[in-house]
Amino acid sequence: LGQHSLHVQLWVCTVSESKIKNFLVLFLVSVTAAMIYQVPYLKYVFYDALIESLGVNNAQLGDLSAVYGAVAMVCFFFGGIISDKFRVKDLLCISMVSTGALILWYATLPSYNVLLFIFGAMGFFSGCTFWAARQKAVRLLSSDETYSTNQGVSSGIYGLGSMVSGFVGIFIIGQTVGVTEGVVNILVFYGVTSIACGIACKLIIPSFNNEISAAEGTKLLSVDELKEAARYPIVWLVAVSVFSVYSLYICMSYTTPYLTNIYGASDSLVAGLSSFRSYGVVLFSVPLIGILARKIGSTAQTIVYTCIIAIVTVGLFLVLPKQAGMLIPVVVLTMISAFFISGAYGIYFAQLGDGKLPVQIFGAATGLISIIGYSPDVFIHPMVGGWLDKYPGIEGYNYLFYTMIFFAIVSVITSSAIIRLCKKNDAATLQAAPATA
Repeated sequence: LGQHSLHVQLWVCTVSESKIKNFLVLFLVSVTAAMIYQVPYLKYVFYDALIESLGVNNAQLGDLSAVYGAVAMVCFFFGGIISDKFRVKDLLCISMVSTGALILWYATLPSYNVLLFIFGAMGFFSGCTFWAARQKAVRLLSSDETYSTNQGVSSGIYGLGSMVSGFVGIFIIGQTVGVTEGVVNILVFYGVTSIACGIACKLIIPSFNNEISAAEGTKLLSVDELKEAARYPIVWLVAVSVFSVYSLYICMSYTTPYLTNIYGASDSLVAGLSSFRSYGVVLFSVPLIGILARKIGSTAQTIVYTCIIAIVTVGLFLVLPKQAGMLIPVVVLTMISAFFISGAYGIYFAQLGDGKLPVQIFGAATGLISIIGYSPDVFIHPMVGGWLDKYPGIEGYNYLFYTMIFFAIVSVITSSAIIRLCKKNDAATLQAAPATA
């Protein structure tokens, strides 16, 4: 009996140690994601400061994001395949060290044409060697039952890391005499931190069993995995879902200049609110929405609920009075909208779990979905930036809010289709079960 008790204790300790190690790896992967996407989307928090420091207008700032998004989108095609050929720890290390070096170059505030190259290069590393590898790492750390929850936890940690680094940026810019000097110091901080994260990935993330799908010597850029992933209707539906929800998420970032231009909020107040809206809200929304998805038993159904709420909250932006006394209600409405939109944004890839996609082609499926799903980076930023330049005042923002409502409706329709597909597949499985018994 004593020996049996000892075996049980050792088993419990081993399981606990394994869970701790898994969480530490999940934490590192999530913080790494927070860092690699902080600088390309720095305008989400420091919009006006970047306009001033870089000497660009709204459309040009949007074009930088568009170049980043366009290169990343093309690289997603290869990124999914590459993530199935190499260890995730190696891919994440290469991504972070290279991006850190590019950020330090960015900190020299080069010419606009050089900035276009830097943003394109950052798009290459985040799209080709990072994104699918990060998604696959979360999947490798999870079972079918814990995947949606781990997605939520990972996105929550991502939000925490982004929020903390955002507030560090606000502190840095607040300690400097000029805005330009503050932006330079922020970029140096992010560049050095990104390189440190890359080194940590190499040292801490383990080599997972069966994470590499092809044997040594297999053709690197074979599209067999993509062809296999493309056979699953769930992949195409999730791609459209990611496209629409991500479009919503991007559009939400423009509430930063909205609060200053329409309601007269100060730059320092908006910087703090925008950092919390973009990253702090995620800390609460995504884990809670992820838990809700697990309770409901359907990530797609959860996204339907969140996007219906988003339609209502965004619609209120159109009807609320445009006067300074309404600043607090508008801030509250912004945070409510961000809660549900970021919640959907944090779990939309977990809809693949609803469809029970095989893990062996998960990287390829992620790459294929990302090509479509993240294409809004190419056109949303310059489109909305162009509206704000061409239609000053509330008119440009009204176009923004109508666009958000449209994408929310598309999200509801697409996730509803995923629900129907999964029910159909489950029914077919039940019918086939007696025949195979």
